Amino acid sequence: EAAMGLALQEHTAVTLAYRKEKLFRIKRRNEERFQPLLAEGRLRAAFNAEVLAIEPGAVQLRVGGKEERLANDHVFVFAGGEPPFPLLKAMGLRFGR
Repeated sequence: EAAMGLALQEHTAVTLAYRKEKLFRIKRRNEERFQPLLAEGRLRAAFNAEVLAIEPGAVQLRVGGKEERLANDHVFVFAGGEPPFPLLKAMGLRFGR
């Protein structure tokens, strides 16, 4: 939902990096909104993606076995049920007190 909302903003390029081969447990209404955004090129979905690094101004991904570097202004992490704690800690984030 956040990626779709951002994709509707003017002058915005949005890439959704997703660990699995397709979206799971997506609501029908969201699926109906998601597909046209992909088709129009307003949103890019990088399925089977692994985040290798988040750096100032760029994100490194491995998508389908190929590494790529995406320039960015902002990164949003929606980690779901299995947050990537080692990656987040390596980036300097602290959890708890």
